[in-house]
Amino acid sequence: MQYKIIFDIGNVLLTWKPEVFITQVPRVSEALGNIKQNHLFLSLWDQFDQGLLSEVELVSSLSQRAHLSVRELQQFMVMAKTSLLSVAGALTLLGDLASSGYALYCITNMSESFYQFLVKRYQFWQYFRRIVVSGQLKINKPDVRIFQYLLNKEGLQAKDCIFIDDKADNIAGASQLGFNTIQFFSTEQLLFALKEYHIDV
Repeated sequence: MQYKIIFDIGNVLLTWKPEVFITQVPRVSEALGNIKQNHLFLSLWDQFDQGLLSEVELVSSLSQRAHLSVRELQQFMVMAKTSLLSVAGALTLLGDLASSGYALYCITNMSESFYQFLVKRYQFWQYFRRIVVSGQLKINKPDVRIFQYLLNKEGLQAKDCIFIDDKADNIAGASQLGFNTIQFFSTEQLLFALKEYHIDV
């Protein structure tokens, strides 16, 4: 039996470091502070990823509530999109898995606008047989419904799948349905973990 492999995007295939790129827009950095602990930002961004807020609505809400100009926040959004760079070795591994005949899928918490930007910027999306985007489905990980959606659409069994994500909450959500899981820390660590499933590329 050959496992089906399901990838997250942020901090698995592409870097996502808002605490770094926010410093390139000083006024936004000053207003939001530690972005990983800013409840306003995290709440609004979660809604953005879930497709409950458009990019225009996110910028408008942050502008009003954090007392920032729309222009400053638009600069921040550009920085956010362009900061998504390939994780070392990850895209090569993805290509190697595809070339070896593994069925690859993607489940990502991502807004529609970010997804459309990244589809035009990177070619790796072609490796996936199905891409599940939270902003399109209106469901975020770790809600088990997003995992069940992929299983239903592709006729898959969770026990035959390996789900890879950097966040423990998302790993726990997939585990509830019986997925095999790997929490991602680095491409080297992922390669080692895949060998436990007799996947060696």
